[in-house]
Amino acid sequence: MSVHDMLASVRKHWLLIVALTVLATVGMGVLSWLTTPQYKASASLLVTVNSSGTDLSTGSNYTRDQMLSIGQLARMPVVLQGVISDLDLSQTPAQLDDSVAVTIPTGTTILSIAVTDPSAGHASEVANSVANNLAKVVEQISPKNTDGEPTMRARVVKEAVPPSYPASPNTSQNLLAGFVIGLIGGIAVAYVRDLLDTRVRRTEDVEELLNTPVLAKVSRWRGEPDEFVGSTWNTSARAEEFRRLRTNLEYLDVGQEEVCVVFSSALPGEGKTTTCASLAEVLAESGKRVLAIDADLRRPRLAAHFGLTSDVGLTTVLIGRASLEDVVQPVSEKLDVLASGSVPPNPSELLDSPPMRSVLSIAKDRYDIVLVDAPPLLPVADAVILSRISSGVILVADTRRVRANQLAEAAQSVTAAGGQIRGVVLNRVRESRSSAYQYETKAAPGVTRIRRSKPPVRAGEARPVQDTTTRALPTAGITPEWQKVDTTSDRPSRRG
Repeated sequence: MSVHDMLASVRKHWLLIVALTVLATVGMGVLSWLTTPQYKASASLLVTVNSSGTDLSTGSNYTRDQMLSIGQLARMPVVLQGVISDLDLSQTPAQLDDSVAVTIPTGTTILSIAVTDPSAGHASEVANSVANNLAKVVEQISPKNTDGEPTMRARVVKEAVPPSYPASPNTSQNLLAGFVIGLIGGIAVAYVRDLLDTRVRRTEDVEELLNTPVLAKVSRWRGEPDEFVGSTWNTSARAEEFRRLRTNLEYLDVGQEEVCVVFSSALPGEGKTTTCASLAEVLAESGKRVLAIDADLRRPRLAAHFGLTSDVGLTTVLIGRASLEDVVQPVSEKLDVLASGSVPPNPSELLDSPPMRSVLSIAKDRYDIVLVDAPPLLPVADAVILSRISSGVILVADTRRVRANQLAEAAQSVTAAGGQIRGVVLNRVRESRSSAYQYETKAAPGVTRIRRSKPPVRAGEARPVQDTTTRALPTAGITPEWQKVDTTSDRPSRRG
């Protein structure tokens, strides 16, 4: 990941970063508050040599050589036992040793004794007692000169005083450390989370994975559901994204007389049906004659987007109970829908049959473009079958759900069967309102836009049409229902 990707991770997961930073800072604050304050008091001793002037230099070197041993002596029972006796302590020498620290500045004969204790007064008393007892022991164990006097002396040059502030915990320092740790940890978690996230979110992910163009990115603002673009006069940002998809699809199909595109996805619920229906609307809006076919014979949803019935449709034609022109349902002047019909027990066999090829051949001859809504690729093989008898497949990828391996497996199943992936639509791309540039058309003063609204049509009811001519459809053998539809939109063949 690049620096740009890291900044994007920080921007995307800023709430997580803030939460971890606050949690770490508050945690360090609580830990400091719960920790018992410790006070540190220190006393200093100066160790000198008791010798004549001619031996002073030699004696000083000897004293410096002995300073490390004297420092260790300060924490031994020979000294600490005297401290316990002087202060009448209930501790053992080993327990008292845990609170004593000795430091010797390099090149000096000064020894500093520091004692840490929850009581400031007690810490200073122990430090002074250790210093005094150490001075006595040094003189007792040091070698004697010819006069019987000790050759080394230790004097307390600085007595310990009760400290005014505790040495630990340092609350301000701990809060700062908690803030830094939380901030760095939050950024690291956000970075690793995105690094390990295999969901397909960006155009670069698709192009690197499939070497296939991204035809459109359909946004989904936070808190808003997916919306079907069902109006010719829809000027929302979502409708413009489908118009961009329409334009890119036209560039892909330059020079082709017959266009039949299958819409599918790797997983269920990625928005393929909504994408197919919305694209059909904007294609019809541009003046093209469009047929949208619901070939998802397992969970048909396409007709419901247009408020149409699914009682008769594709399955009715495939079993020979009706012709294509008998069961297509008009949505607008340029848009027709072929519903799924009744759900059959053998959808794969019906789709992989000569009648299905004949339906698509007739549809491509009569319409400028045919859009086929197919089942998802990974659960069933229906879309793979349709990919072999169409112009190609457009994969709809939900950026919140589909993983890279799932999308790659779905594309591989199409290409392995001889089909072609024409492009990918990234669906539900999360964007903020401020990042979406909208240039919406405003109606002139006094002009009211009319939005088409079609209620669902139930079996047995007549659909209002522009012409008064209606025809009763034959039964499909799957359902006993009858329906009246408009059959006046017989269009001449493009080839004729």
